[in-house]
Amino acid sequence: MPSTNELDSLIVRNIADLDATAKQISLIETRIWTAIADEVEAWAKDQGWVGEFNEEEIRLAPVSWQQADGENVSGQFYFDKGPEDTNSGAPGEPHWWLSRYLGQAGGDLCLWFDQSVAKPKAWKPVARAVADEMAKGGVYMSDACNFFIRCSLDPLLVAEGF
Repeated sequence: MPSTNELDSLIVRNIADLDATAKQISLIETRIWTAIADEVEAWAKDQGWVGEFNEEEIRLAPVSWQQADGENVSGQFYFDKGPEDTNSGAPGEPHWWLSRYLGQAGGDLCLWFDQSVAKPKAWKPVARAVADEMAKGGVYMSDACNFFIRCSLDPLLVAEGF
């Protein structure tokens, strides 16, 4: 990697291309997120599940988890960044959501499980008790005892898709 001054000079010399790149990355992020939302929504409908599938969030749950009010669910699955990612731009974290979607630059796209039935004091011991068994199947537990699966997309397959 070039020194900071060399890198700064390179950036300044190529700022127009970098600006165009940043705009294109934003468009790619939207295309990928929309494609994920569309696929998840189709799958959920085939399963008879309910959820939100839009540009802001993707959340889904079996219809049997729906509460009597018809709006809330006792548990759900949702997509978000990885457990160590604060989305703050800290060292080791990606700048772009595209990096997370593709599992690059320290980022991950994860499918999380969230439940609202058990209080933390009751949930955490149960979650800890099954965490090792769940990990055998690729389901991991965060420090807050929330379960997730890493599901970043293969960059080569995405590139081929474009």
